[in-house]
Amino acid sequence: MGMVHGGALMTFADIALGVAVVDAIGAPNCSTAQLQYHFAAGVKVGSLLVCVPEVVRRTRRMVFTRGLFRVGDETVGSADAIYNVFEQRLG
Repeated sequence: MGMVHGGALMTFADIALGVAVVDAIGAPNCSTAQLQYHFAAGVKVGSLLVCVPEVVRRTRRMVFTRGLFRVGDETVGSADAIYNVFEQRLG
């Protein structure tokens, strides 16, 4: 089997950290402002990749997150992200 492409790992990081933001604010009204992924090791296709997310700080309009990405006991990467939070609009 081959290795997972770095862009796919970053997409997974964006989704996983975004879900942590949605859980923290209680509504899905956010967008990614910045995402940095730090590659520590390759990930083989078919591996179970797990994210351990953390919401670090929240302001009225932004949420700051970070996460560790693991395959088994090995940390394969880490990420830091900032998300914009929007007010919910009806109609």
